[in-house]
Amino acid sequence: MLTPLLGLCRSETLEASLRRVLMEQLDVVAPGLTLESEPEALGRAVHHARRRLKKIRALLRMIASGEGGQAVAAPLIDLRDAGRALAPLRDADVLVTIVRASAAGLPASHDPGSLANLEELLVAKRESVLDARSDVMLATAARHTDAARRAIEAWTPLATDFDLIRAGIGDWYGRARIAMGAACGGTKAEVFHKWRKRTKDVRHQLEFLASIASELVAATADMHRLTDLLGDANDLDHLEAAARSLDPAGFNAADPAFLFLADQRRSLWGAACSLGQELFAEGSDGYTSRLECHWESWIAEEAESANVGQG
Repeated sequence: MLTPLLGLCRSETLEASLRRVLMEQLDVVAPGLTLESEPEALGRAVHHARRRLKKIRALLRMIASGEGGQAVAAPLIDLRDAGRALAPLRDADVLVTIVRASAAGLPASHDPGSLANLEELLVAKRESVLDARSDVMLATAARHTDAARRAIEAWTPLATDFDLIRAGIGDWYGRARIAMGAACGGTKAEVFHKWRKRTKDVRHQLEFLASIASELVAATADMHRLTDLLGDANDLDHLEAAARSLDPAGFNAADPAFLFLADQRRSLWGAACSLGQELFAEGSDGYTSRLECHWESWIAEEAESANVGQG
């Protein structure tokens, strides 16, 4: 199910819709930057806050590639730093969720003992992170988020309408397409992770524009499926990395449980590459032109509707 992201509104200019959506997303981030009493509650809140920060950054990147690039450089840096401040909290919590889900998904023939041991270590690490630095990390993230809000409020675009986002749409789609080519040509987890990040940018940008054409609603759903596949594979990679780090003496890559998870990761990569070849089949120029055609049709429909109303 897609996370709702209110986008373009016919009663607003494109830049007004962008500013409104950016501020709405920041409003959702704020409650996640408070200290919760329960680790699970804090973990969920931080996870949701980071997801919103990524949506905001994807939209700002879409602007930054065009004429308004310098105007949004400062909030992009602040939002990056806010996300980094929250990363230890998010990682410590989500790894516990991943190891539990992985253990539950093991075939009955596989001994879950190694994952059970890893779960104990991850729970202990989560408690340590929460106890030691959670208040400082939340305060740091809140400070950077507030700075980004002030910068976005003061933002004066140097372009209007589709000119504001034309360059960004093609730029970030192209980056995702290039990242896919690099990832699907090998088996390096970090390259798949980069592809996932760039595909998330495209997905969030499509979410914002989806109301202008039903085709874009479907495209957003497809991009969401792709990022889910890449995200699940990335989770398994992080889990193995955590096992190597927390228990270097006890970790055994040949353990049947970890071999099973490695096979799952390769399968997810394969499915992602198959879907990605479909979703990134056209070049950046064709993609940008297609979205601009949808935009022009949407604007024409609005003008026609206004004329009918006046008549």
